[in-house]
Amino acid sequence: MRGDRVRHPRGARATGTTSTSTTPGRRTARRTAPARAVATAALVAACAGLAGCQDDGADTEPPDVVDTARLAVVRTDPLLAGARNVTAATNETGSSNTAYMRAQLVLERPIPQTAPDTPPTDAQKLAAARALTAAARAGGWRITSVDCSDATPRTFAVQAFRRMPPPTTGGGPFTVGMRIENQRVTAIVPYHLDAPDPFGAPRESVPSAASCVETPGALPDAGKAVVIGRSGPTIA
Repeated sequence: MRGDRVRHPRGARATGTTSTSTTPGRRTARRTAPARAVATAALVAACAGLAGCQDDGADTEPPDVVDTARLAVVRTDPLLAGARNVTAATNETGSSNTAYMRAQLVLERPIPQTAPDTPPTDAQKLAAARALTAAARAGGWRITSVDCSDATPRTFAVQAFRRMPPPTTGGGPFTVGMRIENQRVTAIVPYHLDAPDPFGAPRESVPSAASCVETPGALPDAGKAVVIGRSGPTIA
């Protein structure tokens, strides 16, 4: 596991000694034992925030049986069971400052073309998003954000979360984040080093009556949107 490095201003190196400036009447701050303890605690907290890290820039802990089991659990979800574009979790991110990539499932329901090379109409995209949102609600997903953009081309976006039971391999229960955009569904599965809910799912849900995707005449946005990202925490 890789942790955030603590850097001192201008490359200064912290020591346990007391120093005095050359300016008369001014002294630099004394680094006392309590101050050292606070600094050490801050470093430990930074490492713990990554849910585990190693010194000297070692690679993040690779996926384990918990990641495999979590993905298998999510694939049994009625809405996501048909997902063919499935990407497992990995610590090979191709980035020097990304700890890991979470597992991802993508499902896209095709929209019949009205004519060759013709993009879906707004009505078709809305109908697709509405059907997927209804399926999500029926499957136990909690709708937390809905947005009906009036930009061209229009996008009908929904965010939802579902708390999954703990796999038999361990790791405890975990929360999956899902995005619906028109006819496309993307679900992100927490990495085994993540907190049970790394996305910070909003507590408030959006009822169908307040959802512009589900109810004509509803306000164009409802709820609170959050980042449901595949990238893990950033490391310095």
